[in-house]
Amino acid sequence: MPGFELAAALAAVAISAAICILSLGIPLGLAPHFWAGPGAFPFLVGFIVLLLSVFWTVDALGKKARAKAAAEAPAATTPSWAEEVFGPPDRRKRLFLVAALTLIFVFALIPAAGRISNDFGFVAATFIFIFAGLRIFSGYSSRNVLVISALTAVCVYYTFEHGLLLPMPR
Repeated sequence: MPGFELAAALAAVAISAAICILSLGIPLGLAPHFWAGPGAFPFLVGFIVLLLSVFWTVDALGKKARAKAAAEAPAATTPSWAEEVFGPPDRRKRLFLVAALTLIFVFALIPAAGRISNDFGFVAATFIFIFAGLRIFSGYSSRNVLVISALTAVCVYYTFEHGLLLPMPR
């Protein structure tokens, strides 16, 4: 697996470096200098991804060296690909539950609550989603879960309506 990770990291370095180089060639148009022009944003994003990819490459090289050292050490059990990608079985169960809860929220709760109330359906769906997630994954009391869910839903509403000045999702 470390070989695939190293290859992906090197590909990310090459692609992000190409983005940086190509963004320097974007014409300035009416911009007075490069940082005000259309090439500045792709250059900055490409540069950030390039730095992160270099760190990833260094980490992948370290993993490859550790894997080589571990191969020379006495045999130990190697995790399956599922354990390496998703973690141990208890984490896989939590991941599945989060994915299922999110899919239910997006494809069932939001449309259903939107049909009931066009203005506050998203807020109600958010309340139910947060409430269910906290009840499943936290050790909070029911009263605390209710308060946290209500406050989160209200914060989402005010963030969309008054902070971002955007209509609520419908």
